[in-house]
Amino acid sequence: MTLHIAQVGFFNPVLDGMQDAGVNVDRLLKHSGLDKFQLNNPENYVPVHSMYAFFDEINRQEGIDDLLDQFAEQIQLVSLSQWGEMVAYTPDILSAIQTAVTYDRVVMSHERAGFEINGTKAKYWQRFTDKQTSGREQADYLSFALAINGFRIATGADWAPLEIHLQSDVAPNLDVMLPPGNNTKVLLGQPATAVVFSTSLLAM
Repeated sequence: MTLHIAQVGFFNPVLDGMQDAGVNVDRLLKHSGLDKFQLNNPENYVPVHSMYAFFDEINRQEGIDDLLDQFAEQIQLVSLSQWGEMVAYTPDILSAIQTAVTYDRVVMSHERAGFEINGTKAKYWQRFTDKQTSGREQADYLSFALAINGFRIATGADWAPLEIHLQSDVAPNLDVMLPPGNNTKVLLGQPATAVVFSTSLLAM
């Protein structure tokens, strides 16, 4: 069995958000097994299955089944320390995507990313290689939020993708990530989670 690992900085926004809300996170960490690890350094790693268990405990104990809806504002690329800053401060979207794809396994060892251009449309995709679980779905949504925030750094808060592809069969509350009145098409049950956008944005 392969042991996959995740960077602490990936789920720190959720952990910090729970603490700010006055939730007893020690209980959540203990039940998920994350209490055994040093979580004070965002560049440390923990087993992915423990992170999934943490997300499941939040659902079970706190009744929160959509982490993206609850913590969208806290999820920022720079929370991932050196990797996040490396992507966030690239000069254009093309450079940011190429950097993210090149180092796609830094944040989570089981995540793969890619980039395609098809005429006037381009697609950035990311996919987990392990089995589908409720905890993995939450991680997928949070990883998607990081991608959206990466685009918004360059394009502004009013930008919306042409399409959003999700691996899951249900969608989180995407309204927290998209501007009002957007025409984004959402496709579920896709082979990879993806953001489809105008190729012209690559120079931004």
